Amino acid sequence: MDSDFASQVRKTEWDPNWVELIGEKAPLAARQGFAGLIKFLRDNTNALEDVGRYIETISMYTAQNLRSKKPLPEALLFISVAVITLAEEASVLVVECLDSIKRLCTSKQPNLRVNAYHCLGAVAFAVLEEDQAFDSLDLLAEHAFGSKGFQATDMAVGRKAHPGYIMACLDSISLIVTSLRPSLATKFADSKAASILKYLEHGDVGVRIHTGQLLGILVQSTKSSGLKERKPMMLELIDELAEGSAKSLSKDDKKVQRATFRDLAATLTGNGPVQVKTLTVVKHMGVDGEGHQVANTVAAMKLELRTWAAIMRYDTISKLLGEGLLSHVHTQESPVHAMLDVDRCNIAGTAGESKASRLSEVERGRGLKADVRAAAMDGTLL
Repeated sequence: MDSDFASQVRKTEWDPNWVELIGEKAPLAARQGFAGLIKFLRDNTNALEDVGRYIETISMYTAQNLRSKKPLPEALLFISVAVITLAEEASVLVVECLDSIKRLCTSKQPNLRVNAYHCLGAVAFAVLEEDQAFDSLDLLAEHAFGSKGFQATDMAVGRKAHPGYIMACLDSISLIVTSLRPSLATKFADSKAASILKYLEHGDVGVRIHTGQLLGILVQSTKSSGLKERKPMMLELIDELAEGSAKSLSKDDKKVQRATFRDLAATLTGNGPVQVKTLTVVKHMGVDGEGHQVANTVAAMKLELRTWAAIMRYDTISKLLGEGLLSHVHTQESPVHAMLDVDRCNIAGTAGESKASRLSEVERGRGLKADVRAAAMDGTLL
């Protein structure tokens, strides 16, 4: 971590002004530190009233950055983490930044544009009302498939879209669909069925795989007549892709494509995919009330995911939170706990009570602030 950033955090402790270092000093550390800060505020009852004040400060800075001549891709990642970990509590951030996020979906800067697509998907999934989420879905679909369908056109430069842009759009579309009621998801599937199936024949293996994941979600969560009437053609394409015999594919690409489309073929015949995700034990160093270093542990957990929607939610959230995911799924009050339906999916329980939970209330109160500060600064706690 950048030493100036670390010294600023130590000096100001949890002063909101330190978030202005996003992108300038250590963007990743700032993003992880923010998630650690939110966990501290949630866990410390005396500080709960500060959540709104911190979010307002962060919203103001982030909105200013996105409206500037040189917006930072990291600011968009920052918003994605905020809406996933805070849900409705991050609504003020979304109000300030939503127009800028949509505008950046046509940026000529690749990293900025891809992050804008992912950010819009996270915002629509976690915070927006359903009608606004559906509007965002339409925007992403227009960028993914083009206004005339089949071949997306890069709206920033007037040419065919790069596969990376299409995959980012498909990821966000899939995530948003998991939050819609079946009737709206069916409406979307019917309107885009032909365009979606056309992408099963796309020349890029990544686009084909992401299309398969979207189809899995739509098949399980909708009663789309558009997909139903195209089922014979869809099965033929999926069976071919499940073989993955093209010589041009790498060994890893063949493996992922085969697994994706074999699972999709099983879904079409009434059997959904099953994935077991093991969240490993996370250890981070803290400081107790007397200034001694202590090792705190969060116990392991296994989640059994039985739908395409559950797998998409897990993959998206785990990419954003990294090791910090385990801390959030262990906290019932966390929005992440509800998004992943942990109470239903947890098949192994916890491996044991964490060391931190065995501290007395007094010890936990004395050591909490130093513990979270140290964890946020070394990037191991979200």
